[in-house]
Amino acid sequence: MKKRIKQFLYYTGILSAFHRIRNKHTLTIIMLHRVLPNVQKTTQGATPEWVLSDEVFSDFLQFVKKEYNIISYSQLVKADGDMKKLPKRALLLTFDDGWKDNYDYAFPILSKANVSAHIFLATDAIGYQHAFWQEQILAACRITPNLLPKLLSQFQTVNCTTVEHFVEYLQNHKQPNFIADLLDYIAEYQPVERQMLNQFEIKQMSSEGITFGGHGASHTPLKNLHMRDVDFELERCQNSSNELFDYQFNNLSFPHGSYDDEIVKLCIGKGFTFLFTSQDGLLVSATGFMPRVHIAEHAIAVNGIFKPW
Repeated sequence: MKKRIKQFLYYTGILSAFHRIRNKHTLTIIMLHRVLPNVQKTTQGATPEWVLSDEVFSDFLQFVKKEYNIISYSQLVKADGDMKKLPKRALLLTFDDGWKDNYDYAFPILSKANVSAHIFLATDAIGYQHAFWQEQILAACRITPNLLPKLLSQFQTVNCTTVEHFVEYLQNHKQPNFIADLLDYIAEYQPVERQMLNQFEIKQMSSEGITFGGHGASHTPLKNLHMRDVDFELERCQNSSNELFDYQFNNLSFPHGSYDDEIVKLCIGKGFTFLFTSQDGLLVSATGFMPRVHIAEHAIAVNGIFKPW
């Protein structure tokens, strides 16, 4: 019943009018991760929650172009905290992590639509064949569904019912040497294609209006680290920024959305004046602390077809 009501409101224009009024003086920041053709979602073991098909992304982009005014990160910075300097119903597109498919599939669609986006890079992963260790395990177990029981048996870990639970357990309880041995074991189950952006792709996108920020260095949840290691993470991220662009990032998306007051204070001290979270919300003032709206395909599409209601 709710779906039918939303359909009616959308096609009559009432839903559009409502959004235009409600979001007139807000900034909506969209949080995305990956864009892949449907056939590659499985072969690359992509996490369904964090990937849109290229077709759904293209349709979604046309929808937000119609309903919002897409801004660049540079416009956000120039607003200097004053929402009146941004267009009404402003919207900023962001991508986390630095996946190669951002270049292969998202970038051509963005270019065709003549809009910008902002990509947060986990800088240790630039040019990597494989993804972060957490994603390597997730991908391997999706590509080979019977792999998880083998891992639990081989590495004598607690009984985890899902691969997500297994990864969470490893993050909280296991040392780097243990994880390195596990990654060696699953190497044959990894996607063949390079997973992460390289310097050429980053610079090519940068030359055509895509902007970049930091997402830590190793993609480790910052709250899992001692503060001296958080400082080292941010330092490596900034050093990579200097090597790539000859300037330091002034913005950061917290890896895994993980932060606390002490981490925020350190980030600001390191020069990260715009901090992007993974918490849902709209901005009513262009401050330095930025909630975002996560977009999952299951929330905006039915059977792979974009549905805005």
